[in-house]
Amino acid sequence: MKKLFIAIAGLLLVVNAGAQNADSILNHYIKLKEALVTAHASPATTYAGQLASAIRSTPAFAGQVHLQKAADKLAASTALDPLRNAFNELSTLLWDAVKGNQTVSRPLYYQYCPMKKSYWISFEKTIRNPYYGAAMLSCGKVVETKD
Repeated sequence: MKKLFIAIAGLLLVVNAGAQNADSILNHYIKLKEALVTAHASPATTYAGQLASAIRSTPAFAGQVHLQKAADKLAASTALDPLRNAFNELSTLLWDAVKGNQTVSRPLYYQYCPMKKSYWISFEKTIRNPYYGAAMLSCGKVVETKD
């Protein structure tokens, strides 16, 4: 019985750590997305660097290497257009990593911009387009949801 209790406690610690890591990555991603929505390149670059660090410090998960490369690419960009152009790859890779992850603690909305033919992730259903910002803030639709 004692071994079973220890095994369950260990499993709960792993699940809790996984949830914290997934939430940390998603929180940094959302900050990056919001900086792109508001067309602020300098904070977007900073948030991309923080996201890259969060991914790097997370225990190994499927797709981590590709996600890390995409985040590093964004962190190396300093202008708004290159940041926005690289954001779709990061968003697609991150969605693949989190959509089946049972440790994500909140609903996620995978959204699509038909004008840019690009995706992003949001905590809300409301569309706030990171590819066009104020010019086309509500352009897009929710294409998938993770509860």
